[in-house]
Parts: sequence; structure tokens; C-alpha cells
Amino acid sequence: MGTNTSVQTDNTLIRTSNSLGQEIPNSDEVLTHLGNINATSDCLPQTLKILVWNIYKGRKQLFETEFKELTANCHLILLQEMALNKELLPIYECHPNLQWEHAANFFLRNEVRTGVATGTSAKPLSVDYRVTADLEPFIKLPKTIVITKY
Repeated sequence: MGTNTSVQTDNTLIRTSNSLGQEIPNSDEVLTHLGNINATSDCLPQTLKILVWNIYKGRKQLFETEFKELTANCHLILLQEMALNKELLPIYECHPNLQWEHAANFFLRNEVRTGVATGTSAKPLSVDYRVTADLEPFIKLPKTIVITKY
């Protein structure tokens, strides 16, 4: 289960992948913005309602109902294993006052971005990411961290 290395050919970077077919995004493919930036405020309130959740790529049966209930009235939401597929995107965008900054850890075989995200009711001052040097023990891919400043 070793990781292949990236190869540069004719200015095209070929993604690195593991034996499970999961591919590491190139640097220009990591960050994705979702939601309505115009509907958010300029700053977070002094008293915050925060949710931190590993959503397991939205695979649980009651995910949509639980997501809508748990994220309602939150100012800051930190998600792990957030998959960006056509079934889940409308769920993430169910609260028009939230915007999302997503950092892809890898692509599933069907090009679905999966990673970590920050959802918030305020516009970030900046968004960045970091990729760890160490690999996950099972999937042999690095972890990705999204960094949002408010």
C-alpha cells in the first residue's frame, strides 16, 4: 500500500495516488469555497456556538436531518471527512448564512473531493492550508489542514 510519486510531464502534474485509488490533489485543487459570501457578516460574535464533527462523508442514515439540526444557529463549524458530491452539496448549503472553506485531503475514485472544512457566518480574512509530511497509517495519504483567520 505504498504511495506513488508525482510526475511532471509537459507542465502537467499527475496526481499522486495510493493503492486504494485515492488521489492527492495538486496544490491548485486543494481549496474550495462554498456558500453565499454576500450573506455572511464581517465578523464573528464574541459569544460563539461551535460544532466540531467528523461527518464520515455523510454516510450515516440520518445525516441530513442531524446536520441541519446540529448546524442551525452555529457560528463556527469544523468538519472532518467532508465529501463534496452532488448529493451532499445541497445539505451543506441548507443554511444561507453560512459559507464554507474546504481543503481536500484526497479525491475518491469518482473525483469527489474529501477533506476538512470550516463553515462560518463571517467572512474570513484569509484562507490557507497545510499538508502533513506524515501519512495516514491505513490509506497512506497525508492529512490536510484548513486555516481560516477571522
